[in-house]
Amino acid sequence: MKASDFAALVPDCCSEVLDAMYFTTVNGLVTPEMEAEAEQVPATEDPVAFNLKYAGDISGSFGLSLEQITAKNLAANFLGEEVEDISSKEVQEVVGELANIDRKSTRLNSSH
Repeated sequence: MKASDFAALVPDCCSEVLDAMYFTTVNGLVTPEMEAEAEQVPATEDPVAFNLKYAGDISGSFGLSLEQITAKNLAANFLGEEVEDISSKEVQEVVGELANIDRKSTRLNSSH
């Protein structure tokens, strides 16, 4: 498998994971409530980022960079909590898990 073939799998794999575990999609619909929440987040907050490197039959890295409000919403969905009840530590853990799940999912789907 060429790298370009592998790269083509990533959006579908990410969409599957986001739908199944985070109740959202890669190109999800932005509701007025989501826009209102996003406006409340200071622009000075750094994005939440995570990067995983892997080696094997296919080697490379998989990374995510999310705005704080997006990361908090994903964490809230994943944990079944309200956004305002999510701690920074929980956000980091959930984003790390998302990166790990997507990397595994992409790798599994590449063998089919």
